[in-house]
Formats: sequence, structure tokens, C-alpha cells
Amino acid sequence: MRKLRYIMLLTLIFVLSFSTTALGQNFSPTNSDEITTVQGEQSKIRVSEKLDKYKNPKKKVRIVVELQGPTTVEQAKKKGVKYKKMHPSERKKLEASVIVEQKNVQASIKSSSPSIHYLENFTTIFNGFSAEVATEEVAKIAATSGVKTIYESTEYERPEVKPDMKYSKELVQSQRAWNEYNFRGEGMVVAVIDTGIDPTHQDMILSDETPAKLTNTEVNELLTNGTIQNGQYFTAKIPFGYNYMDGNYDVIDSGTMHGMHVSGIVAANGAEENGGIKGVAPEAQLLALKVFGNDLTNTSSYSDVYVKAIDDAIKLDADVINMSLGTPAGFVDDNSPEQLAVQRAIDDGVMVVTSSGNSDMYGSGYRYPYAENQDYGVTGTPNVSKNSMGVASFENSTVTSYGFSIHIDDVPSGEALYLLANEANPMDLYSGEVEVLDAEYGAIDEFSGKDFNGKIALASRGKVSLVEIALNAQAAGAIGVIIYNNTPGIINMLSDPAIKIPYMAILQSDGLAIKAALKEQKPVTISFDGAILHTPSLTAGKMSAFTSWGPTPNLDFKPEITAPGGNIFSTLNNNQYGIMSGTSMAAPHVAGGSTLILQRISEEFNVSGAEAVLLTKNLLMNTASPIEFQQGQYVSPRRQGAGLMQLANALVTDVIVTNKETNEAKVALKEIANNQFTFTLVAKNFSNEEKTFVVNTQIQVDTPLNAQNGIFVNAPNLYGQIVLTKEDIAINSPEKITIPANGTVNIPVSVDLSSIAEQLTAFYPNGFFVDGYVTLTDPNEDITGNVPLSVPFFGFNGEWDRAPIFDYFAWEPKTFWGYTALADEQGNFITGGGTFDSTRFGFSPNNDGVRDYAIPVFSLFRNAKELKVEVLDSKGEVIQTVRNTNNVAKNYSLATPYTFIPENGWDGRVNNKVAKDGDYFLQVSGVIDYAGADWQSIRFPVKVDTTAPKATVELNDNKTILLSNIDDGDVGTGIEYWQVYVNNVAVSDQLSKETVSFTLPNSLTKKDVVNVRLIDAAMNQSEYILKTSKPNNGNGNGSGNGNGNGKGSSNGNGNGNGPVKNNSK
Repeated sequence: MRKLRYIMLLTLIFVLSFSTTALGQNFSPTNSDEITTVQGEQSKIRVSEKLDKYKNPKKKVRIVVELQGPTTVEQAKKKGVKYKKMHPSERKKLEASVIVEQKNVQASIKSSSPSIHYLENFTTIFNGFSAEVATEEVAKIAATSGVKTIYESTEYERPEVKPDMKYSKELVQSQRAWNEYNFRGEGMVVAVIDTGIDPTHQDMILSDETPAKLTNTEVNELLTNGTIQNGQYFTAKIPFGYNYMDGNYDVIDSGTMHGMHVSGIVAANGAEENGGIKGVAPEAQLLALKVFGNDLTNTSSYSDVYVKAIDDAIKLDADVINMSLGTPAGFVDDNSPEQLAVQRAIDDGVMVVTSSGNSDMYGSGYRYPYAENQDYGVTGTPNVSKNSMGVASFENSTVTSYGFSIHIDDVPSGEALYLLANEANPMDLYSGEVEVLDAEYGAIDEFSGKDFNGKIALASRGKVSLVEIALNAQAAGAIGVIIYNNTPGIINMLSDPAIKIPYMAILQSDGLAIKAALKEQKPVTISFDGAILHTPSLTAGKMSAFTSWGPTPNLDFKPEITAPGGNIFSTLNNNQYGIMSGTSMAAPHVAGGSTLILQRISEEFNVSGAEAVLLTKNLLMNTASPIEFQQGQYVSPRRQGAGLMQLANALVTDVIVTNKETNEAKVALKEIANNQFTFTLVAKNFSNEEKTFVVNTQIQVDTPLNAQNGIFVNAPNLYGQIVLTKEDIAINSPEKITIPANGTVNIPVSVDLSSIAEQLTAFYPNGFFVDGYVTLTDPNEDITGNVPLSVPFFGFNGEWDRAPIFDYFAWEPKTFWGYTALADEQGNFITGGGTFDSTRFGFSPNNDGVRDYAIPVFSLFRNAKELKVEVLDSKGEVIQTVRNTNNVAKNYSLATPYTFIPENGWDGRVNNKVAKDGDYFLQVSGVIDYAGADWQSIRFPVKVDTTAPKATVELNDNKTILLSNIDDGDVGTGIEYWQVYVNNVAVSDQLSKETVSFTLPNSLTKKDVVNVRLIDAAMNQSEYILKTSKPNNGNGNGSGNGNGNGKGSSNGNGNGNGPVKNNSK
């Protein structure tokens, strides 16, 4: 047995020199600054208004109400037919019965909650409605007869775009699908649930000879008879659209044009010879189901809006639904409205395609995740829906975009490709040539002394932010700004609404060429003539850096497949085109591809409904091409699924290979026990000839990385995986199979990791993922036509619930984010001193508005399916439950590195009475979404301290205040600081308890009043008032105890003439 290697975190060149199977080498650990904690500002926590709403019973909340009766789809299923195959009159009867039930329940609710505002009604895939109502009314509504469940409507952010489709179609074999197999999407409908479509775009057309599945007459009939409540017919290509968020017919997106870009990828049908583009299914019709509004100050939508759009898509007989949207780190929840809607759409025979997400992995952009915690996937909702087709992103081979012509000294000097990052289009704003002026790195001082009025500023990336460069150029009078990269490759630039001038990015080589001419004092002008240019992508052949890792939190298989999503050129509004990147661009490739596969299935297979959807998925996954990280090593299936979609192969294969247990072309092994696993695949031959394939089973594990002080981390995007061969472990599977005509063959696979498990466990103490592919290839493919097939699999070797849910405490060296601690209601950390001292954590629940609550702040390594906050006494016994909640997402990025929910806070009361001063614990417990998982807890020590500190205060003849005999009681938190005031104005800094004297200013007069305030760590305060009308020679000392109301008061007696008063708070 060879000894497993691990990699030191040195340089990429060093790592890439390793052979993927060279396990014999061993390297000494090395330290690296790569994983040093970089903590954010930790004196104060940001309070989210979204979370605060639960503290206000009058605050409006958006809810989805599910009723007890069956949906129309469920009723149709009981009758043995698919809803969309029923006669319209039968559908109408089912609709009517559901509507009656809903109206009756709504009337009952209205009588007891008259302020409720009803929003959407759902009948097809969900029986219920959505509404806005005061939080305090929710419990009452839930008790209404006929109500099954109430959900809070999930809020979704408008999809962000990274400002490419020409060459991506070649990657997925679209042209071969059209030309060799004659499938183009004819008679098919794809519903695009997104930000909207411009129906007037020149590429949004059906060819004259293509019959429309949905006609103007059919759509108007659905609207007239009430089957669909709102919407309208637009064109033969866009037969239906509605703006569900704004409640109107404006389906053109006034914002990012995300939906328009997605729609072009699915089914644009432009004349490529005239500069137009074609989508993957160019002859399919599109439904413009707009779920984000045109109010750009409101970037959110809600799950009930999505459900309504899905509801209408079913009624309009959609074949495929594309949802390029979602929220990261999603939960598998079969009972959530949107996941119920997705499943019921699939049950009715609709293919649902979702994007995996653009959040990469846990800690991306900050630190590599710890190897002890393998739950670093962040794929989102609704992609986690069990039977949706989740899509990851691959980089396009070529970058395509508009370009400008360059003139140097009035001589034509070539062209440069540019990417526009905002909506100020230079082709609309400029006529003729525009002068370019160098602004160096775009810092504000680099614009001074130069006349940029009427000119375009050229700046290099690298000194200030890209947005800052643009705003500085705009302020200097420039009419445009061009930023060139400081490294090879393109820039994906974020924009800002304040940028009103064209805001463009170009390649480093083009920027340096223009800069060199300007440096030689040669005038440079550029003109925007609409030319479309192409350049090879430096990231071609790789997974997109942003694509989100799977699996789901409960070890379901995600994503299923990969498609091009990086640098995709597609349609924008007003006959324009542009580049965007994201899994949002990958998903519509698969939505278009699914449309073509469904065409094949309708012609060649006698299946329908969910069975047709499953067959579509299996054909696409089996024939996808697994992407290699480097030669001989695949990218993990937890990142790419089955691999890159290959449409022509999916249209020609007459063999499918599936998991015998699930009939799916993927294997989720879940937990692997005793270092061993087995599964059986079934290869089915639909042809009249026997088929022979060579079988190979490849096993891989993440490469362990020793980053610092023996802490192992994961960086699979950079360092890939280790291929385990039969020299390392026991792998048993057939080497060759022959499948009889119209027959099946089993492919048993068994793997024993025992020989290497101990070495791997040293790096991964809480278990590790095992990934792989079973591939079927025919060496004689050119003769037989048997295309390559594969089935991806993964499992977790160990107990999935062992890895920690919670980050380490902020005061512990191993803390990841550095935020797990206690805070008060103002969001200030309870530190117990200048640095974290857990023996002095305390608060004073005396209703004085200062540190009346102790609120646990925590960072989650993993999604918590359930979470509860409890109060424990000093013996560890539970004495109060503060809050129970569900579905709390992991804190995966710097944008949200902690969870701070004010309602998780303890107000110091037990059974409605203020607890006695003393020691307690706030315990936060959580459990992951996995059957039989154990709960995990963290405990924050905290003192209830309502006693103000005492001290002896002296004011001597030298106007020096002396502090001694400090006492904060037996269970107090100890003095935090003391401060001196003259006439209630601070004249000192916050002085530590180690500082025992302070000299007053020389300007002090006899009329001035001196205050000395002592504050302990729980924010109790004692105030000593020193009158200076006469010299104070004595030992004035005061003492006082704050009570539960913070009103304690006592007068100190001194030997001198200056009375000392103590007011406790």
C-alpha cells in the first residue's frame, strides 16, 4: 500500500507538477498566510430590518396559504390522465371546484382578519393563495377551517449579471442536433420565469413554416374563460406574457435584461449571417413569465409570485420551464410552496431546469473551508428541488461582443472588443470619432490638470475600484470611460446607478496599445460602428470559477449537468446583444436542449408525464462529457454533475444506463459505512442490435491541503482531486459488457476503501467525500455509432452529522469568521473587557435601554434544519426557551458571515420574572437536514448583573481625581471603564480600571461640577458628583446598587467639604 500524499499550500506551479496518481510522495507541513483570519469590524453587528419585523406584531408579512383540498393536477392524476392532456371543459370544471374552496376560506379569514390583502391564487400545482397580513394575524389564519399549512413567502433577489452565444452552441452540439437530426424545437413551448422578455426583438421570431403550438385564439380562450386570470398574447414567438410582480402587461425588463439574455440562449431565431443569433431550440415558443418588477429600487421577488408563474405555465401547456434564479445555500423541503410546485409540474410532464448558483463554495473569496468540515456546498433554492435539472457553468471557448475602431494619428489602427457594464450604450450616444485621453489608474488626482470634457477616459485596473474610476471620470467631464485589465483576460465589472456615462472594459493588450500611442503624444480616437468581434477565452475548457458546488444539505445529488455559462453572447432589449456570465446562462442551454430531447421522445418512445421528464434527464446525463480537471482526473461530480451537455449524442444514443434503485442516471450513495459501498447500474438497449462497451470505474477524493499549523483545508478548485486506483483500493466492476438487442445488463460496482481510509481520516477527521464516474466507451465508435456514456456517483465516507455546525468562538484561535460571540440589542459585542473575556460576559436587564438583552451571534458552517436558543442555569439545566426556528442557512460568504437575529436574544427573564444576578448560559442548538442526525450545541457563558460598581473617589488639592477600592459585587462583571465629566461634558477618555488617577484641566472653576462615572461590563453605571465650590481635601466616597429598574441612589459621606453623590443606574 502506498502512503497517501497531502499538498502544502505553496504555488500553483508546484502543485500542478504532481501526478494525479503519485501517492508515494510525502511532504512536510508548511505554514501559510493564506488561511490567516481576516476579521471584519467586530465592535458592532448590523441589525437587519427583515429580521426585526418579527418583533413588531403589526409588521406586514407575505404568506402563502395552502388549503386541504387537492390541486387540479392531483385531481387529474386520480382520474388517470395528465392535466395538460385533459379537454379544456374538464380542466375548467376542476378549476371551478378549487376556486370555490378558496373563496370560501378567504371569506372566513376576512371576517376575522379584515386587514388581510389577498395577492395571488394558485390552482394547478398548488391549491392556495398568497396574502399580506400583520404578523399577529398569522396564527389566527392557520386555525381557520380548510387551511392546511401557512408558509412565509421566500424573498428572492433579482439575478445579478456578470457583463457571452455563438460559440457555446458548438460546445453542446446544437448545430449537429439541428442539421443531423432535424430537431429545432418546433411545436414546443418553454416558459422563462425571469425578469422579462422584449417580444419585439428582431431575433424573437418563428420561421414562417414553423407551426405554433400556442396560437392567439388559444391564449385568448384561456384568458376569456378564466383559466388564466391575467396576461396577453404578444407574438407567435412570445404567445403569452405577464408581469406578475407589478401586476401589469409590461414584460420588457427595464433593469438588467437578464431574462432577455436567458431567452435568447433558449430560443432566439435570428439570421446569423446578418449578425443575429440562434438559441439552442430556435423554433420553440417562449412564455414571458416576468417575476421581477420594473421598480429598480425593489430588487426582490417572492416564492408565491414564482408559484403563480409555474401555475400559469402548466395551464399554457409548457413543455419546459427555465428558472435561472434562486438563493444560495438552499434547503430541500418537499413541502415548501416553490418545491411543491416544481415537483407537481414534473409530475404533469414538464421539464424544470434550474441554475446551480454563482456562489462557488463555502468561504469563497475569503478562506478555504476546513477539511474537518466537508459540507462546503452552497447550491441554492429552487435548484435543490429533488427532481429539477440542476445546471452548473462551463466557460465559453470564445468571447464575443461589440467592438470599436481605433485611429492613431488619423490612421486606422485596428479594432478592440469591449464589454459594456451599464445601460449607457456608446452606439446610441456617440456619432463619429471620439478622442481618448489617458487617466492612468483612474484615481481622482490623476484627472486633475487634464481636460476630459467631451473625451473618453482610459484607465488601468489595479489602484482604485472600478466604480470609483468611472465616477471620477464622470466628475472630470468625461463622456465615457474605458478600463483595461491589469492581467490577461476580461473584466466582469460591477456597476452603480450613479454612473451615467458609457462604462466599458477592454483587454489588457488593447489598453496597453492605446496607452503606448498616447504616451508618444499621438492622438487617439475611437468610433463605435456596431461591429461584433471575437477573441479566444483564456478560461476556455474550464468550469466557471463562480459555479456553486453541491451536494444538497441532505446529500442529494446536485448539480445534474453542466453547460456553457461563462462569457455568453445573447440578446438584449431593443435589438441589441451583449455578454453575461453565470449559471443563469448555463441553465437555458439545458432548457433548450431538453426541448429537443422531448421532441425525440415524443417521436420514438411511448412515454409521457414524469416518465418522459425522467427519460429526458437520463439521456442528457448519460451522454454528457465529464470535464477533466487535468488529464486523467475529472472535476468532481459535486461540481459538474454528469459533465458537459452533448445534444447530438443524446439524440442518437439507443442505450441508457441508470441506477437500479432509482432509475436515474446518477448515484447518490449518501453515507458510506465501514469504508465500503456497492451499487448496481442497469444498461438498457433500445435498439435491435447488441451493443458492446468497455467499462471503467474511476474513484477520486479531494486533495488534502496543509495550510497552517497543521490545519487542513479544501481547495478543490485549485488543487483538484486524487485518483485512487486498484493499487490503492479494491475496485470491482466488469471490464466489458455486451447488452443484447432490446435487452438489459446489470453492472455491479463495489469499492473497499479500507486500505487507505486511515490515512484519509488523518486529514479529514469527520469523514470525506468519495466521487467518481462509471464510463462506457466503445473503441469502435466510428463504426458502431455507440457514443460514450457515463454515470456520476458520490458518497460521504463517515457520519454526515459529525462535522460541526457552528463556527468556533470568536476568542478561539481556530475561529473561521471571528464573529461567534454575544451582542446586545444595539448590536455591540459583549466582550467582557477590551478583548474577549468569557468569564465577564454580562448584561443588565433593567429596561434602561442599555445592554438589556444578551443575543447570541453565531456563524454556521452548515445549514441548520432546526435551531433553538435556550437559557441554562449555572448547573446546565434548561430554565427558559427563547426561540425555535427552522431552515437557517449557513454563513458561507463575507457578505453574511454571521447570523444575528434580535429575537434570539434573552431579556433576562425566566417565567416572566427578571432572573437573579448570577451565572447562566445561552445555548444555541442546531441539527442538519439528515435523517437521524444528532443535535449540536454551543454555550455562551453570561452573567445577569444589575448591580452597579462601587469605588472610593477622591479629589485632592492638585485637582487630581483618585480612584480606589473598586468593587462590583460577588457576581458582577467587573468595571469596564471609568470616565470624568465636567458639567456633563467628557474631559477624559474611557479610562481602564488600571488607571487610578486623572488630573482635571487647569481651567476648572469653583462653579464647575465634576462627574465621575463608573461603568461595568454589563453597562451598569455609578455616578459620583464632586462639587468644586471649595477645596475638597477629604476621602469622599459613594456607593450605590442598581436595582431591576436601574434607579438605585445613595449619598457618600466625605471628611472634606466637597459632597460626593452616587447615582446608580
